[in-house]
Amino acid sequence: MKLQQKITLVMKQLEFWFSTNDLTVNIDRTCAISFHPYKKYQPIKPLITLKNNIIVYKTELTFLGLRITETLTWQAQIQSLSTSLCKSYHMIKSLKKYHEY
Repeated sequence: MKLQQKITLVMKQLEFWFSTNDLTVNIDRTCAISFHPYKKYQPIKPLITLKNNIIVYKTELTFLGLRITETLTWQAQIQSLSTSLCKSYHMIKSLKKYHEY
């Protein structure tokens, strides 16, 4: 499969670049995501390895505070923000009684 060969080549180049520039990668926190439109079938997810460790695929991840899903929908981000806003609202509401006007 050409895609698998290309991914393997690029990952080897990345390993070399990281090594040359004295950079380390936290393998435990490294993951992959395969973007695709919502369909009933599963997309092809080629094997990705870095320093002989398999990189796992996730359906959802957080990157720079933004919730990203493999189908690129806003549902996970909206749910996350909604939960945070509800917590903040209830905290402010409970502290309101201690504030004197």
